[in-house]
Amino acid sequence: MCPARQSIHIAIYDFRLEEPEAQIVIDSLNKAAESGIDVQVAYLQPSKKHVSSSEFSLHGGDPAPGPDDALFGRFHKDIPFKAIAGIEKLP
Repeated sequence: MCPARQSIHIAIYDFRLEEPEAQIVIDSLNKAAESGIDVQVAYLQPSKKHVSSSEFSLHGGDPAPGPDDALFGRFHKDIPFKAIAGIEKLP
């Protein structure tokens, strides 16, 4: 991410971040935001309706959980996060 000069815009389906990778991503995005790069993140906000793993796998997917709210507090204050509504009903 260091070569970015103007912006880093991320659209992510699965926001599961485990250590130590989580800290690497967080530190990189924070450093970019602190240097004036426009950093924005859009992520999947799962449906409130429970969809089982087996139901989801019938359609070739994995039901990604939403991000842990504590995760957002670890990012630079100037990095906006936007939740994108999840699937309400499978086909």
